[in-house]
Amino acid sequence: MLNKKLKDFFHENGFVHLKKFLNQHLLVELRNEVERYINDKVPFLDPGDVFFDIPEKPETLKQLHRMEKDPF
Repeated sequence: MLNKKLKDFFHENGFVHLKKFLNQHLLVELRNEVERYINDKVPFLDPGDVFFDIPEKPETLKQLHRMEKDPF
C-alpha cells in the first residue's frame, strides 16, 4: 500500500518511481504486451487515442489512451 509521502509526490508530480515494483518475469511480459499493442493495435486506433510528435512518423509515438480496452 502506498504511503502518504508517495501519494503526495504523485499528486504533485504526476508520477512516482517504485523500485522493484515488477519482478523480471512480469516486466518482460509487460514489455512484450506493450510492444504487441503498439505493433498490432496502434495503426487502427482513432486519432484521439494515440499521439505522435510527428504524426507521419510512427517512431515518434509519445502517448496512448484507452489501453484498458485491450484484453491484456
